[in-house]
Amino acid sequence: MSNSTATDPQAGKDALLVIGTGVVSEAILKDFAAEFEMHKDTIEVIDVNSEEQLKNAGDLRSKIKKFSNKIEEQRKEETKPLLDQKLKIDSTYKQIKGFANSLLKKIDEKIIPFQEQLIRAKEEAAARHKAEELAKAKANQEALEKAAMETDSEELFEMAATAEVEIKKDEERDIVVKKSVDGAEAKTTLVKNYKARVIDINKVPREYLIIDEKLINKLAREQKEELSIPGIQVYYESSIRSK
Repeated sequence: MSNSTATDPQAGKDALLVIGTGVVSEAILKDFAAEFEMHKDTIEVIDVNSEEQLKNAGDLRSKIKKFSNKIEEQRKEETKPLLDQKLKIDSTYKQIKGFANSLLKKIDEKIIPFQEQLIRAKEEAAARHKAEELAKAKANQEALEKAAMETDSEELFEMAATAEVEIKKDEERDIVVKKSVDGAEAKTTLVKNYKARVIDINKVPREYLIIDEKLINKLAREQKEELSIPGIQVYYESSIRSK
């Protein structure tokens, strides 16, 4: 499939104008399209093999850069009222959400202690029930062993051995308790949100330490080749700045 915008200048101009949204100034888009078409072919065939060609290319780049700055200034001018309005809206809703969060915090302070109390009661009841069941199972297993020894019954010996295996499995099995409470009109669930804090940075394994690249790049810009940090290489990438 051929690309019509690559061969048809008008199609290329139309393609640029498509980016208009109704908010962006149509005039600035038309100006950009005109500038784009004016310099596109020149840039594609330009060679920089002499000081004169370097000067011409630099002058052309400077013109394009100035127009790019003009576009950026226009963008800021058109978006500033929208951004100001967004800041006002965000501030209002942030305040409202803050009120709601303060109410949630207060009600949670009343709910959580009792929920924790209910959960502890469930866990204790589950532990007592498990202990009772294990006690019954052990008593049954001991009775089977006693009967097997008295009767010398292989079947009873096998039953006693099977019972012993099941008892060991039960002892190793974790108690799972549903940590939720049904209220009269609503259901609340106590969720444990686990977090971590550093108490001794010297003991933290290396894989959990994060390099502050923003700080290191700032130091590289300031100190350049003089920056010396073990394990860090200072380098540069060339770019062009138009006057």
